[in-house]
Amino acid sequence: MDEQAKQARRNEIIEAALSLLEEAQDYDSVTMSRIAKEAGVAKGTLYLYFQTKEELFMQAMGDILGDWLGAWIADLEALPTPAPIEDVVELLAKTFTERPLLTSLYTILHSTIEANISTEVAIAYKRRLRDEILPIGELIEKKVAQLNEPGDGFRFLLRTNAIMLGVYQQANPAPAAAKALKAIDLAMFRVDFEEEFTAICTALLRGWQS
Repeated sequence: MDEQAKQARRNEIIEAALSLLEEAQDYDSVTMSRIAKEAGVAKGTLYLYFQTKEELFMQAMGDILGDWLGAWIADLEALPTPAPIEDVVELLAKTFTERPLLTSLYTILHSTIEANISTEVAIAYKRRLRDEILPIGELIEKKVAQLNEPGDGFRFLLRTNAIMLGVYQQANPAPAAAKALKAIDLAMFRVDFEEEFTAICTALLRGWQS
């Protein structure tokens, strides 16, 4: 196969894996055998492209993040300079809520996916992430007056990533816990992802200089 055909096959495998994950909503149930069947290839073919299931989903994460960052850059560039903090944070929250696969994969990235990949794959992923995030960090610095030091935009993105992980897990509890929170006297523990994420990130930016 030439490189173009290999890239097309790689993309087909990733699309099959993401389709299964979106349908099942359970990472553990998406096996390499199921991915191969969904993609219409032999199971051994998968290992010509990815050493492990985690490497496959790491590559998928990179593709999804690329699409996400591209969309957010376009939205940010449309805002005035400087832009109101609330508008910047609202856009960020919206990009996460519109991409449930991205947020669900992020919650298992550090604990599961990165636990079964080679150092070479990890380095390649982190470098790709760095190269895609640095430009948007610089754009955020131009749009948000509070981020007035070089590198503040990148640091803001790192912190919002940590906020997203925590809030997403609170807003999407396991089935038993979700059922328990339906009780009226436990309503205080219910979390709306977009609302809580927006509130925390807005407070973060307002207090940044201090």
